[in-house]
Amino acid sequence: MKRIFNTEGPIKTHNHYHIDPLTRLDWEEMQFLIAQEKYFVVQAKPI
Repeated sequence: MKRIFNTEGPIKTHNHYHIDPLTRLDWEEMQFLIAQEKYFVVQAKPI
């Protein structure tokens, strides 16, 4: 099966293109946002 871009629902790594969320995080920026009390969500857990 050819992989596709998933726009909703869980990511199935064998069917959908994906990037590991931990490799795309900018930890310094996250610390800055936390210090400024700005909130964000890190989401997308492959199944």
